[in-house]
Amino acid sequence: MKVYSLLTAVTIVNAKKNDHYESLTGSEEENFWERELQNSQDFTDSPTPGPPLLICNLSPTERRSQILDILNTVSDPNLLSTSGTPENDASDWLIGQDSFTVCPEDTKLIQRYVMALFYYSTEGESWSSCGQGDLGCAGTVFLAPTFECEWFGLTCNQEDCITEIEFESNNVAGTIPFELEQLEDLEVLSLEQGGLVSTIPASLGNLGNLRILDLDFNSIGGTIPEEIYSLNNLEQLDLNSNSITGTLSESIGNLIGLRLLQLYENLMTGTIPVELGDCESLVIGEFFNNTFTGSMPNEVCANRAPNGAITGLTSDCFPFPVPQIECTCCTGCAVF
Repeated sequence: MKVYSLLTAVTIVNAKKNDHYESLTGSEEENFWERELQNSQDFTDSPTPGPPLLICNLSPTERRSQILDILNTVSDPNLLSTSGTPENDASDWLIGQDSFTVCPEDTKLIQRYVMALFYYSTEGESWSSCGQGDLGCAGTVFLAPTFECEWFGLTCNQEDCITEIEFESNNVAGTIPFELEQLEDLEVLSLEQGGLVSTIPASLGNLGNLRILDLDFNSIGGTIPEEIYSLNNLEQLDLNSNSITGTLSESIGNLIGLRLLQLYENLMTGTIPVELGDCESLVIGEFFNNTFTGSMPNEVCANRAPNGAITGLTSDCFPFPVPQIECTCCTGCAVF
């Protein structure tokens, strides 16, 4: 004896009112009820819609909106909303692709976004190693679903704030994002021997803890922003072998802790300012293969070893046919 559900029973009653049912006999009636029973089970077994999926106790739309509200205070909102920009790529990855799943209230949300932006701005997919998906990386690839402090080339302090970004000969290209200014604990930015074509962002002058700015052997243009000379903790300014133009500001004298200044092989003009003599900690100063003119200030020569700290001082002072810079205290001379 078959036992039918209440729903099936209702179906049976309705079916009995149907002339077609009245005409069924024998095996046809049996097949009819089997089909009705299956249909009723399919109906009762179908899942009922559950509550909407929540991430960070927010719907996906709410989470996206709240994160974008935060990122709009960091980057240009127009760039964030324009498809194909590094800002848009980084925000889309952070919100929709990153399985690490940061929440709007996460204190490291901006840091993670900035490092994703660094990846897209510097053409991370073309890096020599440790770009996303690189199976041969000798560390953790960028954009991996792990804490960003674990990504290749990055170092953090005990508070999980990024203190060092170091890449050498890794084909880091594209542009340096101005949003790096958000990394308030950054001490080292070293992007040597790459394909950077941007200018030096003036916003780097807001990184009060920066000790090393090393961007040599790239294709960086523009001038040295005046804001860079406000970095009181700067010990190394390494900008040689680029396409930097303009003059060396008199504000160089503000960098009293500077130990290494390498500006050789650029397109700089003007004279060496006497204020460079205020950098009494300077050990190496290299200025050759530019179009500097005039003479090396006596204030700089006074800091030559053994009376001062300078052990290496070079300029375009080779006397053939005449020196571009008169320098009686240089340790080495070149001709442009």
